[in-house]
Amino acid sequence: MPTEIWNDLDTIITTTTYRKLSQKSVLIIAYDEQDLIEFQTYLNDNVKFQSKNFIIKGFIKEKYLWPRIFNHNYGYRYGHRNEGRHSRFQLVSQLTTILQGVDIVVSMIGSNYEHQKIIIQCCVEAQIPRFIAWEFGVNLQSPILNYDMSALEGHELDEELDNTPKRFKYTLLQTGYLSNEILSSQMGFHLQDKMMTIYGKGIEPLNLTFKQDLMRLLCNMICNDDRHELFRKKIVIGKRTSQLQIYEEIKKVTKVEFKIVRYGLQDIPYDQQFQRLLAVGRLKAFVGRNTEVRRYFPDFEPMDISKWIETQSDLSKSYHIIP
Repeated sequence: MPTEIWNDLDTIITTTTYRKLSQKSVLIIAYDEQDLIEFQTYLNDNVKFQSKNFIIKGFIKEKYLWPRIFNHNYGYRYGHRNEGRHSRFQLVSQLTTILQGVDIVVSMIGSNYEHQKIIIQCCVEAQIPRFIAWEFGVNLQSPILNYDMSALEGHELDEELDNTPKRFKYTLLQTGYLSNEILSSQMGFHLQDKMMTIYGKGIEPLNLTFKQDLMRLLCNMICNDDRHELFRKKIVIGKRTSQLQIYEEIKKVTKVEFKIVRYGLQDIPYDQQFQRLLAVGRLKAFVGRNTEVRRYFPDFEPMDISKWIETQSDLSKSYHIIP
């Protein structure tokens, strides 16, 4: 499997990937290089993937696509309409060219609806046989929320896919908040200081999806690309928890008490977007049930939260909390 990660669409267009007629070509688009490396590791460890004659055509970092999308927005914001339209048109044209001959496209860019929308458009135009994507249940591109807003669900990508031609065979994984971002100061966890900041009660529902589970499930989707029951299907993956429940699990695993500092909702700093989303109930958009995933993959065992905590290097190495 190639390890090269392309940053230039022109390079991909001129790159020839040789494959047998029986092999299926897979193109993967992810948020950044780290996600691509992690996903490639899961593919390398997946025996079924290695035995099914797949070949990776290439990897594209979303951060390369972003400047072109930005130019599009910039053109509209500052009146340079032609420049913006040309940039977007060029991106669509190049992506559609890249997708020629690809059998499976995996889009791992989560909540960025505008980027996913363009990728879907290109896949439909290129008549891609199989499209697999994941959608974060909350649209984090929204403005800072008011306190009185009720919980909303982000179904934008869901609706976009529903409007595609019936021949377009997609599977959409809908997730909660990804676990790799949970143990951060943005979510109130100050691990180095053994302190936790809570705005509100700390029991507000938070939908948590373990990133390891997401990666494994995406691999399973690729390896089962011909299963008809997965076509035009949406599957929710994740579990419901809260800040305090996560802290209780940390305490159980580490045997360490954190200092808990509480504030009212009115004290949430303007730049603490995730705390604000959590406090007003916006991080409970999608919640999954293990039975739903197991209906399609009976052998799939989701990660337990205590086992996940034991794998976190921020706890076990950086801060020497786990004895």
